[in-house]
Amino acid sequence: MAYSNERELDIEDELNNYVVDAMRSAGLDFLRLITFASPVDTGRFRSNWTVGFNSPDSSTTGAVNFSAVLAKNEAEVKFNPINVNSVIWFSNNLPYAVPLNSGTSKQAPQFFVETAARRAEVNINSGTL
Repeated sequence: MAYSNERELDIEDELNNYVVDAMRSAGLDFLRLITFASPVDTGRFRSNWTVGFNSPDSSTTGAVNFSAVLAKNEAEVKFNPINVNSVIWFSNNLPYAVPLNSGTSKQAPQFFVETAARRAEVNINSGTL
C-alpha cells in the first residue's frame, strides 16, 4: 500500500522537527557543561563562550558576569531559527582558550572541552574547538 505524498511530508516534517529539537537540546547541554567546566580566575574566560549559527562568532567580551552571558546564549540556542542543515558553533576566542584546554589550568582538567562534548553527546570535528 502506497502512502500519499501528504503523509510522507507529515513524516518528514516530524523528523525534521525532532532533529532540530535534538540539536537544540545537545547544544544547550554542551553550552551549560562547557560554561561550568571552564576555569575561573577573573571570570572573563567563562563569560566569553559565544554561540554562532552556520559560522563561528569571533567576538570577545570584557564581561565577567557569566550567568548573564549564559542566559543570553541559552536564549539564542532556544529561539534562533535553525533547520536540519544548520550548524551551531560554540567558541571562546580569548587567546588563552586553547592553552587552558591543553592543560595549563590548575582548576580544569586537560581537554575539558572535549569532555563536555562527550557528556553532551556532541561530535566535535578533529582540530576544531
